[in-house]
Amino acid sequence: MTTLDPSLVKAGEMLLAQALESHREICKSLITTTTAALTAYAALLGFVVDPVLRNGLLKSNPYLAVAPVILFAVAASLYVCGYFHRKEASASLVLQWLERSDAQSIREAIFETVKRRWRYLWGGNIFFWLAVVTALYALYTLWVISNSARPLAHAAAWLRH
Repeated sequence: MTTLDPSLVKAGEMLLAQALESHREICKSLITTTTAALTAYAALLGFVVDPVLRNGLLKSNPYLAVAPVILFAVAASLYVCGYFHRKEASASLVLQWLERSDAQSIREAIFETVKRRWRYLWGGNIFFWLAVVTALYALYTLWVISNSARPLAHAAAWLRH
């Protein structure tokens, strides 16, 4: 096995540590964002929207009303997995790799950790944006229902007079 320049090894370690830490920080901030979005959607649906309209949406298309909550929860779960994930390698296993100079096993463990965190991050992003689009569509549907109900109510009131 060839010996590497210690400054090169140190630079590689720093680069890897920064990459892993940046993934963790991104996931940490997106966990907060996703749970806040879930709470905001539930609050809009539960407190702001007229109960008659909300119940109408829940009766006509319950999946549309509930889907954003589920998608936001899945996205938050993927971000949590990305935040905590690491390739399982006990200290004794790493010492064995070092004693045998098994750089390939160490390299695979590092790449697997980075790759999985990347997958969790992008999976969370996909579910987050699906939830946002679905929530906007559900709120738009409620807005259309409320605006279509208003002219009918005004027309009925006008006919009574």
